[in-house]
Amino acid sequence: AAAAVPGPFVIDGELVGEKYHAFDLLATADDWRGTTYADRLAELEARFGAIGCAAFAVAPAVFGASAKKAFVEGLRAAGREGAVFKDLEAPWTAGRPSSGGSQLKCKFWASCSCVVTGVNAQRSVEVSLSGRPVGNVTIPPNFNLPSVGRVVEIRYLYVAGENGSL
Repeated sequence: AAAAVPGPFVIDGELVGEKYHAFDLLATADDWRGTTYADRLAELEARFGAIGCAAFAVAPAVFGASAKKAFVEGLRAAGREGAVFKDLEAPWTAGRPSSGGSQLKCKFWASCSCVVTGVNAQRSVEVSLSGRPVGNVTIPPNFNLPSVGRVVEIRYLYVAGENGSL
């Protein structure tokens, strides 16, 4: 769908299921990375906003505190993973800072206490609820690796599949 837009371009976005959500324009024949997000967003919407299909969409931008609050509540109610807030005056920067920066990602975590039922390679453990395995959890480097039988508090985004994996 995006290939129908004339000229060269580089867009940033995320593939969710079968749909690509474009949220930034990095380049056309010109490099847009040094311009403000407001300018990049306006150009992204002008070039790609008219594409209306099941496989591609420009991610919606919402302005004003009350509109943002309502939008985030709608995302939560729809079971989405979260939202990203961007500084309209910021140029594009590569990567994700561990704190601060011109973009804030708000993930809609849930948490629960699980029992560690196995220790895996690569700083990960298998966890269970009521004796039923519900997935594997990566342990951050600033935490000790828990032993089998220990109860741990985990954060997860959603429950998936028939077996209820977290």
